[in-house]
Amino acid sequence: MKQQIASTTLTGSGTNSCRFLTIHETANKSRGANAQAHANLQSRAGIRQASWHYQVDDREAIQSHPHKRVCWHAGTPAGNANSIGIEICVNADGDFTKTIENAAQLAAQVLREENIPLERMVQHNYWSGKNCPTFLRQKGWNAFVARVRELLKDDDKPALEKPQAPASKPSTGKTVAQLADEVIAGKHGTGDARRKSLGGKYTAVQAEVNRRLTGKTSKPSKPKPVGKTVAQMATEVITGKHGIGHAARQKSLNIDSATYAKVRAEVNRRLK
Repeated sequence: MKQQIASTTLTGSGTNSCRFLTIHETANKSRGANAQAHANLQSRAGIRQASWHYQVDDREAIQSHPHKRVCWHAGTPAGNANSIGIEICVNADGDFTKTIENAAQLAAQVLREENIPLERMVQHNYWSGKNCPTFLRQKGWNAFVARVRELLKDDDKPALEKPQAPASKPSTGKTVAQLADEVIAGKHGTGDARRKSLGGKYTAVQAEVNRRLTGKTSKPSKPKPVGKTVAQMATEVITGKHGIGHAARQKSLNIDSATYAKVRAEVNRRLK
């Protein structure tokens, strides 16, 4: 990946919280409309009233803006101020399959660098309702998410080769929540290496990690709920699986008003 940093002419004020990663497609099928062409477009500020952090094609990814810069890409103030934008090129002379693989590699890298959970990698559609990323929305979004998840798991493997804290000196001074943050960020490896690194707090920390990433608790004494939990439905809403607008989301979820109110409250709690 290379950098071709553009000016701030078409960016917003303030600092991007980097809590989300937003996936776009350029919708420009013209031959030659590759990552370099779109990076050049951003360098010529004023040609188009928009900006985004990365563009990626079948050959390379180019960064135009630092993550903390508020770019105009999501279609809403909240989306612009809280997310990093990646534009996937769809030029006719490119290899789209390879472009998608490169985009997945880039997405995994950004998620890892900013400690963004996979559930907050969202479509442009999530913020504004626009049918974007068009091709991925038609038949490839689930596969794309699965590939990024696979890459994030692969990123954990090298951690096994890194020196771990001695088993006799676990990080007992940190809270379960702090250790869970570190596990999600990849600091304690996987499997036996993680168990050794966390010591006596392994079970509690792993339960907290599972709760955050899946909305499920690990308490076996509680019966499994019928259907999806509020946490699971909230995660689906955040990832854009139920469209936009409360009426449409409630209908898609097929739940009553009282349950939907709980889902909405959980979504709002996570996005604060």
